[in-house]
Amino acid sequence: MFEGKGTLCKADESKADSIIQITDFWKKEKYIGLYEKSYTLTAIPNNVNDLNTRKLSNTKPDITIIVNSIIAGGTSLGTPVLPKPKLTAIQDIHGRFNQQVADENYSATGKKYTFRGVKFPYHAIFLLKL
Repeated sequence: MFEGKGTLCKADESKADSIIQITDFWKKEKYIGLYEKSYTLTAIPNNVNDLNTRKLSNTKPDITIIVNSIIAGGTSLGTPVLPKPKLTAIQDIHGRFNQQVADENYSATGKKYTFRGVKFPYHAIFLLKL
């Protein structure tokens, strides 16, 4: 059973007497990639209650980040509508992307950011603030 980090050796059907060796992660017998987790979250800003990151499909090199706030869209004394969290900076560590698209009207409490043409593996630090 394929589970965790391991090495798979199989015949290379395109070349006679060759093998392909893959050393990566598997989960429930499915290949998941170079890393056990597709992303890690090290810190979350105050008043942001949900941060969801996912790769959209296996065919498109796109990533979507959805940021929701517990207070955004609400009102308080003197402030008619409290702001939604905003992506203010991206520090690329490894890899790159071609285009960033922000959906400011994704929901009353959050925004959606899509990064198109991502070169994987991709490591970055995303800075958010209200």
